[in-house]
Amino acid sequence: MSPKSTNTPSACLKIAKELLACEKQVKDKNFVFSPNSIQLALGLTANGAKRKTKEELLTFLEAENMDELNSRNKDLIDHYHKSFKNGTVLSFIGGVWVDQSLPLKPKFKSRAENIYKGKAESVDFQNKTKREKLIVRVNKWAEESTNGLIKSILPDNSLSEWTRLVLANALYFKGRWNYEFAKSLTKDNKFYLLDGSTVEVPFMSVRSGAEILIATLEDFQNS
Repeated sequence: MSPKSTNTPSACLKIAKELLACEKQVKDKNFVFSPNSIQLALGLTANGAKRKTKEELLTFLEAENMDELNSRNKDLIDHYHKSFKNGTVLSFIGGVWVDQSLPLKPKFKSRAENIYKGKAESVDFQNKTKREKLIVRVNKWAEESTNGLIKSILPDNSLSEWTRLVLANALYFKGRWNYEFAKSLTKDNKFYLLDGSTVEVPFMSVRSGAEILIATLEDFQNS
């Protein structure tokens, strides 16, 4: 695969940088996002756009035309769909749900499913009961697609009669340690929080003589 095929547009990286600046809103929460997810979501959106909107999305995503954009994004998604001999799994899943008042064109549905590896469905956002069932169905889809890691992506009452489209995607990663930690060496110890208080948590340890790598950056340490 050529390096160009997995390059992330600078605008998507800029959005990621802006999200990092929202520290106060996500403090004390597990907040994870991916510039590639932004890229792929906007790429799928561009396939349903017309005229000026489509031109602006292509410019934003640094693509000359739809063929180039879809080819690049297909390479990116194919790059994410990998399983390794050691049990590591990397995959991408996506989905789009469009209100039945907006016709879901066969060409868009085909691209969503075949290029972007996502399901594309026409749904009824006007009916409250059907909206509630859709929330359950979308959350179930997310949970099954991520092997139970993501339990919910749509909170209760997050859809209304004004909703016209729901677009979702996720990257799934399951890794294996090069050197596994022995369960017998895991012991409870103090973990220091930002406010200076401590909590008791289990710490994994390696056997004496094992290689340990430590990286220190400006805002965190990783060992």
